[in-house]
Amino acid sequence: MKDFIFITHHFGKEGVPQAEKFLQENDLTSVVNFENDGILAGYCSLRLPKDDIRLKIFIQEIEKNGKKVQARFDRVYTPKELNSFDYLVLIIRTARLENPGRNQKYDFSEACSECGAGVNLIPPLDLPLNSMGKKLVDCTAHNEWLVFRKELADKIINANLKDISFYPAKVGKNERDYLWGKIENILPKLHTTSEIIYNYTKCDTCMNSGNYDYYDRPNTHVYSLTTKSIMKDFNLTHEFFGDWKSSKLGGNRKIIISQATRQFLLKEKVKHLDYEPIEFT
Repeated sequence: MKDFIFITHHFGKEGVPQAEKFLQENDLTSVVNFENDGILAGYCSLRLPKDDIRLKIFIQEIEKNGKKVQARFDRVYTPKELNSFDYLVLIIRTARLENPGRNQKYDFSEACSECGAGVNLIPPLDLPLNSMGKKLVDCTAHNEWLVFRKELADKIINANLKDISFYPAKVGKNERDYLWGKIENILPKLHTTSEIIYNYTKCDTCMNSGNYDYYDRPNTHVYSLTTKSIMKDFNLTHEFFGDWKSSKLGGNRKIIISQATRQFLLKEKVKHLDYEPIEFT
């Protein structure tokens, strides 16, 4: 297990020469992703071990110009450590897909009247832009609705992994190659010893939306040991995470998978995935 800090910053197109000089002088060029041209000119991101002295130097450079540091805490587990957990949070490390377009139909019959938590898609999932590329799985930006290539979905069905169903998806103009994966099993509430930011933007009606991750320290997801008996290969948290006020669609539930599902995804060489352990008490 190792702890990292991930930072993004935009120096601006006019700041490219100065930024390049700063990165070179502080031995950062080999560890950053830096755009020096095009529409993203000046955009920079890096991830370094938490105790790396260069982090402090980079943060000081940002703050020197009166800017706020955009940082995220990342805890990285070894494969051996991840193999020891029965259930894990599935994290998709992509830029995400565009949200459904204006033609998307929804069922609000089970949704919160204030924040929209619990809204259901009415198939097909309709995404106006196809940015899947060669990815086997990705998710939408806001609600994290899952999109699978049909060949991977077929393999999940054949592997008999439980509690995910597949429905039609239109991705850009492609109505043939993709499916929306709907996870059916909703878990009980996280145990109170879990470390997340509860109700940061609280919905006063359902009290279940507007939860967030910590970005400066580890998040922990803990369930009562009795919950283990009702967990499937694919599960969703009871809690909703992220912003709901701008969309009224409730945010996203976190995806929790079994170790069998993780091993399947590894075997199929599905990229851009990370995992965090589920703990029980």
